Amino acid sequence: MSMIAETNVTKAIIVDPYFSTEALSNYLPRFQKYVNLEIITSLTGVDPDNKKPVEKQSNKTLSLLKKIKGLLNGKLKFYNITRGNNQAFHDRFLLLEYNDDKNIEVYHMGNSLNSAGISYPFIITPLEDKVALNVCEYINNLKDPEHQKELPKKLRNNIEILFDSVKEKEKESLRQGKKSYTYKFPTIVAKNDNYNQAVAKCIEDGYILADENARIAIVENKVKDLITELLESGRLDSDRTIALGEIILLSNKAYSEVRESVMFSSKKEKH
Repeated sequence: MSMIAETNVTKAIIVDPYFSTEALSNYLPRFQKYVNLEIITSLTGVDPDNKKPVEKQSNKTLSLLKKIKGLLNGKLKFYNITRGNNQAFHDRFLLLEYNDDKNIEVYHMGNSLNSAGISYPFIITPLEDKVALNVCEYINNLKDPEHQKELPKKLRNNIEILFDSVKEKEKESLRQGKKSYTYKFPTIVAKNDNYNQAVAKCIEDGYILADENARIAIVENKVKDLITELLESGRLDSDRTIALGEIILLSNKAYSEVRESVMFSSKKEKH
């Protein structure tokens, strides 16, 4: 904990195949918010806390992650990597990256954080440069889908991202409809600070769709027109550029859903 809390640590990666609910509740809420943090675990059908068979241990961990997400590090990515029904790896490592020179230090952990210091002394050992580089490459390969595709099927890992705090924040922002710049977009296009009026104007002009759940998306063939119009108008300051980028990214994913929702609503009204 004290090593990760050092002010010049910018990223930490904990590789621990048994990192589950026990370690999660004991350690994760205490990590510094500004540190990019990755947890790589390998949870299977056995509970690492009591060694009893469970249906899917990763579900239990994900449930706890969601419950305590408000306490978690703001830049957390939590991987669960398995190979078939088995664990994909056994050894435990800690990687620390520093902001001064991008130097990475690699440590081997003697036992899991789930049971650190309970049955045996918790020992953490720094690795020499050459070994450290090999470990970094090994860990990158563990979670790299492209690398896994090159391996025989029997040796490929199943890579599951249980939790990504950045994406969770984006989802929450969209649910609230407040914090994301995306929700400024119709007001920028319509030159009207009243959001509802701006949305109505954008719909009228054929730029966006909006369904009964207030989800919005740019009409696909209007994206180029909108970019051109905003560039020519000189209305693209930094906030508006972010808004435009976000709405386009979201629209790529959301347009078909919103369109189907609108069409479904229209059919209901006709009937």
